[in-house]
Amino acid sequence: MQTIIDIETAGLPIEQIDHLAPTFTAPANYKDADKIAANIAEQRMEWFKRAALSPMTGKIVAIGYKVPKQSPVLHVADETELLTEFWRNLQEPNADVNQFIGHNILGFDIPFIIRRSWANKIRVPATVQNGRYLNERRFIDTMTAFQCGNRTEKFHSLDTVAKFMGFAGKTEAIGAQFAEILATDPKRALAYLAADLQAVEDIAKRMGLLT
Repeated sequence: MQTIIDIETAGLPIEQIDHLAPTFTAPANYKDADKIAANIAEQRMEWFKRAALSPMTGKIVAIGYKVPKQSPVLHVADETELLTEFWRNLQEPNADVNQFIGHNILGFDIPFIIRRSWANKIRVPATVQNGRYLNERRFIDTMTAFQCGNRTEKFHSLDTVAKFMGFAGKTEAIGAQFAEILATDPKRALAYLAADLQAVEDIAKRMGLLT
């Protein structure tokens, strides 16, 4: 069975990732000590704001699943629980899921899931990778499929591809603020996740990727 998937992430607490932060320096033309300090502080703040985008500095807070033509299943839980459930869904002899579909799933979702699994000491099935590459028989990426084999062409976002094909696309640009909105307005956050899953389904169906 094919299942559409999308993950949502959050930055880890600053005290857990501060040691991973790079050494920031102000531009060479900055001479005033206060301006140098302010510039470095701004760079640090921007780095922490992007923490949710890397498995080194972020964690998974929600995973959405959607079987084509069915309502989505949106799971919000502790990261270890989300990861354990994900691999349980994919592992043989479990026949419930044999292929995941997502937009940028090969470049973001699956590598993020794998690396966070390693960080949490959760076993990753050997069948996930084919040598040093991800097993593309288990994962279909609508973003790379949209390139039509032209690897020199830039990638196109889920929202761009959906709207190009005449679909609604994203409901809003929540992005890295998902976890914050989830805490204050969970209904809005989960509606955003559900809309992403629907957009992937619409695109995959138009491209003939759904069997």
